[in-house]
Amino acid sequence: GQIERGLGSADRTGGSFWKNMLSAGSGFLGANIFMRLADGLTGAVSGMIDYNAQLETNKIAFSTMLGSAEKADAFLKEMRDFASKTPFEFPDLLVASKRMLAFGFAAEEIKPLLTAVGDMASAMGGSPELINSITRSLGQMQAKGKVQAEEMLQLAEAGVPAWDMLAKKLGVDVATAMEMVTKKTVDASTMIQAFQEGTASRFGGMMDKQSRTFSGLMSTAKDTAMQFLGTIGGPLFEKVSAGLKGAMDWISKPEVAAVIEKVA
Repeated sequence: GQIERGLGSADRTGGSFWKNMLSAGSGFLGANIFMRLADGLTGAVSGMIDYNAQLETNKIAFSTMLGSAEKADAFLKEMRDFASKTPFEFPDLLVASKRMLAFGFAAEEIKPLLTAVGDMASAMGGSPELINSITRSLGQMQAKGKVQAEEMLQLAEAGVPAWDMLAKKLGVDVATAMEMVTKKTVDASTMIQAFQEGTASRFGGMMDKQSRTFSGLMSTAKDTAMQFLGTIGGPLFEKVSAGLKGAMDWISKPEVAAVIEKVA
């Protein structure tokens, strides 16, 4: 009887122990899930605000470069649509676009040229650094107005068969093309056209193929998600901006500034 009572006590104690453990485990799991959901919500709100903040900053920059807010809106929409159909992300395209505008390309030249850059870069791995390298070289060439060996070397180092492209465009051999460049007799526009035509004939459609790979699809999904969050978060961003402006206006009042100065 004493043994049975001991076993019964142990069973009750064990049952209570496991019940308490399960209860604690459920509580921990519930708290963990809640924290993950809270983190996800915080991240989504932060993403909405960051996206709209970047869009606002870029709109100001492109308005200055293009001459009006309307042209900036149209250009940004074109780049958003372009990003959603390519393996490249919207922020990377904006960096490349601003560089090209600063180097003197017209707004209508940018998408066709970025398409060629995208096809070329996709054929060689498609990294943002590669896009930057190619656009920088073409931009420097555009700014100088003439084809020079320095930019041709940069393109070659990036993997672009620049000399062969130029020679074919000029209808001469590579050695003659090099000699013409040395004498500075080749306009930048000639090489830029050669780049676009040469890329189209060799690597046309590569960007579209890359966009169908897993990495490309993930990039497109990320762009689409950020655009969606940015759109629905627009009203929130406006309220946060208005709130910040109101707070700064209040802090700037002489009487408030005087109190803050005394406390400090």
